[in-house]
Amino acid sequence: MTLDDALKHEKIFDKRATGCDIVEFLDTTYFSKSKQKYIRYGDMHLQHFIRVFQNKEYKITIEDVQETVERLNKR
Repeated sequence: MTLDDALKHEKIFDKRATGCDIVEFLDTTYFSKSKQKYIRYGDMHLQHFIRVFQNKEYKITIEDVQETVERLNKR
């Protein structure tokens, strides 16, 4: 099951729309070292997504968070 699939199910069960920040995140990409290509987060399987974020090389910085907040505030 991909992240897109999981959020579609959640939307049905919770009867709530998916937040625009989540939709925006799902459309961003991650560079897979093993596949040597960019993969859209929404297309990633849930287990793969969790492994990516468990990887110690990938760290979300305060700058990443601030950039996302600024982009959302411009809407």
